[in-house]
Amino acid sequence: MMRSKLHTMFTESPGRRIDRSHVMEMLGTDSKSITTRTVKSAFPTVELDKRSGEYKNLRRSISFHTGDEGLGIQVIDNTEISNLQKHLLMHKKKAEVLFNDLAANCSVDDNIYLRTLINMYNDEMKNVSTLQESIDHIYEREMKLLLGRKSEAKLPTSTRETIVEEFHNLSSILDIGIRSGDKQSDEVITLDTINIIRTEFKRECPVLADIVISLFPEPVDSNRKANCAVHALSLLTSVRNQSISNDITMVFTLLLVSYGAGCRMINTL
Repeated sequence: MMRSKLHTMFTESPGRRIDRSHVMEMLGTDSKSITTRTVKSAFPTVELDKRSGEYKNLRRSISFHTGDEGLGIQVIDNTEISNLQKHLLMHKKKAEVLFNDLAANCSVDDNIYLRTLINMYNDEMKNVSTLQESIDHIYEREMKLLLGRKSEAKLPTSTRETIVEEFHNLSSILDIGIRSGDKQSDEVITLDTINIIRTEFKRECPVLADIVISLFPEPVDSNRKANCAVHALSLLTSVRNQSISNDITMVFTLLLVSYGAGCRMINTL
């Protein structure tokens, strides 16, 4: 668990350093020894500088995160980008001071002094350009890493198999015996039919039920959204496999007919 989190948030980078307390905070642990053992097992080239309390050859893999609703980017403190930005700001301030000095002394006859100011200003602006270019490259590198992670984000095979199995269970639940002729419609279509299906759905399809609860949260004393979600899943089950005996779609079709819906409307729905 901790190793997985380390690989997500940090990466080996020769010459880079990061404070051990920052790594401990990100891992959510107060143990220095556990943190160091986990870091060394995850990143073989990383070493601990005991004097400074820093890990050598390690850095944050992502230096920023998006703001609320994905608007804007906020740089995380003590990361590669934030440290470069601090140096960038320092050189910008130096350049600004030199520029103001040049403006104030442009009428001075001492050409050597002015030439020195100009050279110093140009050096600072070169530093600004170099740092800004480095920051841009880091942003580009980390954005590619983020996009790569998103493209790799897939459900584990075991979870996919569980969902498929639960869809089979749902197919059995939706077969209440009308199409097969095992039961008469007035025996199974009652006021409690949908409630019974929802209860069986929760029992036989726990993963799908958890997904429904996560996507459609509602008060404990309300079942409206859960009922709607089960209705929608029952219809999607027939879309997935049209050969199953889904009596609920037939019940809804009869309900639409009772309200005066024609064939075109029913086929559209």
